[in-house]
Amino acid sequence: MQHEVLYRKAVDHGYPLVVLRLSLASYRWGRFILFDLRLVSVPIYPIKGIIAGSTCATFELCCYTLDGIRAVRDSGSRAKADTHVDDVCLAVLASSLQELASNVSTAFAALYYEFTVVLGLTFAASKAFLLASSKQALEVAQRTLRHSCRAASGFHQATWLRLLGCHE
Repeated sequence: MQHEVLYRKAVDHGYPLVVLRLSLASYRWGRFILFDLRLVSVPIYPIKGIIAGSTCATFELCCYTLDGIRAVRDSGSRAKADTHVDDVCLAVLASSLQELASNVSTAFAALYYEFTVVLGLTFAASKAFLLASSKQALEVAQRTLRHSCRAASGFHQATWLRLLGCHE
């Protein structure tokens, strides 16, 4: 999480800047590297990240990702995105398999653009999974995402599409 971007998002969304400044100040103090118990580096000041588990972390993360969540909502894809700490869940509804393919593609494109291009975040392939209401729905979602992932550098569709549960 880049501090400069977080500050701009906080201004845009009306987040209390006094609270943000205090939170960032408690995180941005200088760190030192100790070499061989004798040499100490010059201070290193972080420009990314927040204090995990702090009182403000959840609100800062919501402020940071709110535009991405809204982009999915506004994509017209009958989809919604939720965040929980550093996890993102994309839920897509559809009345047919064709609509599912369209909705998955549209929602994923909106989420991918906002999170990776605008915010510079990455998705961890090892944490990704799909749940579907039928085997056919799962296959449609997988095909659609494989196609989307080829265009998105850093994704390896063979390793990140896993079936954790499927109800027939």
